Amino acid sequence: MENNPILKHPWNYSAGELEKLMFKPLRFHVGEIKSDEVKEIVEGVIVKIILASNPPHLPADIVVELVDNSTIRYCILEVKGFSYPKN
Repeated sequence: MENNPILKHPWNYSAGELEKLMFKPLRFHVGEIKSDEVKEIVEGVIVKIILASNPPHLPADIVVELVDNSTIRYCILEVKGFSYPKN
């Protein structure tokens, strides 16, 4: 499976930086929390960012609206990378 995210690793985004990606079409490279392996790649847009309750309040979860209009919530640790969709 393709694993070449072109944006920086999701763990390296502040809440403000991640907000700039909201509602922009992205591909999400997703896998298990304790693994670097990408299990699936889904396309959609970030519609909500859930921050950790303790300082520095980094992104903990994201809600993604998929191309079929369904939504799915991912722990930021499940997201191995972001890339732009292929045209």
